[in-house]
Amino acid sequence: AGQKYNSSIVGGAVVMLDAIANRIQANFGASYGTGNTDQTVQYGSLDPSDPTPSTYTNYSTFSAQLKKDASLTASGVSGEITSLSQASTRQLGASLGQPNLTVCQCEYTRWGFWSVKTPDPNLGVFGTWVAGQPALASDMPTTGTASYVGHVIANVGNTTGDVRQAVGNFSNTVDFGARTGNVAVTGLDNTNYRGNVPLVPGSVAFGGNIAGDVGNRNMTLVGGFVRGATSPVGEMGGTVAITGTNYVGGGSFAAAIKR
Repeated sequence: AGQKYNSSIVGGAVVMLDAIANRIQANFGASYGTGNTDQTVQYGSLDPSDPTPSTYTNYSTFSAQLKKDASLTASGVSGEITSLSQASTRQLGASLGQPNLTVCQCEYTRWGFWSVKTPDPNLGVFGTWVAGQPALASDMPTTGTASYVGHVIANVGNTTGDVRQAVGNFSNTVDFGARTGNVAVTGLDNTNYRGNVPLVPGSVAFGGNIAGDVGNRNMTLVGGFVRGATSPVGEMGGTVAITGTNYVGGGSFAAAIKR
C-alpha cells in the first residue's frame, strides 16, 4: 500500500529471500486511480547474473534497489525496498509519538517500505509492504476464537499535498465459527477505527470497512491469514486504505496471535 498523487494505492507483494547467496527479490503489483492500468515493479533479483543490487543481512534486515531497464535508467527513475525489524518499528513508533506501539511479534511475517522516485517529485510513490508465508484454506479452523495483536504503518494526509507517516495499534478478535473478526485500529493519526470484518468463505482472506471516530473517516481492510511458528494461521497481514473529508491514507498491517 502507498501514496501516489496523494491517493491510496494497493497491490500484491511477493518477497523472496536467499540467505546463502545474500540476495533478495521483491515483485510488487499496484493499481491506482480511475482508468490506470496495473503497474508491476521488481526490486533486486535472485539471479546471480543480475547486477541489480540487493543485500540480505538476516531475516529481519534486508534491502534491494529497483530493477531498471534501459528506459528507466534513461528517465532517471530509481527506487528501493527496505525491511523494518521489530526494534526499528518501535523506534519509528516512538518518533511518531507512539512509544507503546503494539509491534507485531511475528515469527515469519515481515514488513517495510518501498519507493519509486522520478525526477518529478509529484510522480513518486512511497509506500509500505507486508509479506508472510501464506496459509491454506484447509488450514482454517471451523470453530473457536483467536485474538491477534500487531500494528499498522500508513501514509496519511489531505488530498492537496500534505502527506505524513502514522502508526497505530491493531487488533483482530476472530470467531472462526461465525466467520468474522472484530477489528480495532487505535491511535492512527489521532483516530480510532472499529468494526466487524467478515472472513471470505473457502479462503484465508478477509476484508471489509470499519468506521473511524474523526472526520468522517473510513478504513477498508484487505488481508489474509499467514503461517506462524506454532499455527498455520498464527499470523495475518494486509493493506488498509483510508478516506475521509479532505483526507486519504494507505498502509499495511501485521499481527500475530496474542501470547
